[in-house]
Amino acid sequence: MTVDVVIVNWNGGPEVLDAIASAVRFGASVIVVDNASTTGVSADLGSRTDIRLIRNPVNGGFAVACNLGAAAGSGDIVFLLNPDAEIVKGSAADLERAFATTGATLIGAPMEQPSGQRVATGRELPRISQLLADLLRVNAIWGRICVRTDPLVAKPAWIIGAALALRRADWDRLGGLDERFFLWYEDVDLGARVAESGGSVAVADALRVRHIGASTWTRLPRRRRQWLRVRAVRLYAGKHLGRTAELSTIVVAPFALAIGVGLDIVHWLARR
Repeated sequence: MTVDVVIVNWNGGPEVLDAIASAVRFGASVIVVDNASTTGVSADLGSRTDIRLIRNPVNGGFAVACNLGAAAGSGDIVFLLNPDAEIVKGSAADLERAFATTGATLIGAPMEQPSGQRVATGRELPRISQLLADLLRVNAIWGRICVRTDPLVAKPAWIIGAALALRRADWDRLGGLDERFFLWYEDVDLGARVAESGGSVAVADALRVRHIGASTWTRLPRRRRQWLRVRAVRLYAGKHLGRTAELSTIVVAPFALAIGVGLDIVHWLARR
């Protein structure tokens, strides 16, 4: 079996080069999709001979770029790696063995922060109450009030998109990522579709990935982020939880956007 690692870059810095270097060490073919970057290391990528570079003339979002990169490869396994994530343990052969031994459709790697603290590889599929709490930024607000740890889930139903892998046959059967998700919930949606198709999820303990987290997300204007979150939650709810759940997200959306504005004001005052 062979592995294609797909990395999507948008105005990334040195962390992108670390991600690429780790994927090369991993023993995979590396495909980098640059989403119309105007700053960062993008200009330096064209001279590299150890990657296949695809320059996307427009930024159509993370899912679009991942699908483009996967389509350009021919490996038996498609492994999505975030531009701010680095494979620090394991090899392509370890990933291949994980598929062979678990029979899983979707596989993730144990993840850690740069500090070494373990973080969740994946979680259970969200209920409507959890989607609404996400929209209303309950966790974000609570995290400012007290120290909140990221719970580790023993048997996740979806894998965080920073590092996830599928056999190419399953990737093609599922249709890759849903391109309607620009940059939020595309990984949750993939997990839901794996479950709906009768597939399973596993974590390859022989691997480990160090993830900075949200480096691309935070480059977007804050108001744009708020809108993308609202849109993604609504899309996920309508697709997997039904019309009533989708209507609930529509009702909550104005309050979610108002909370976002309030958080903007708090951040602005904190910087003064």
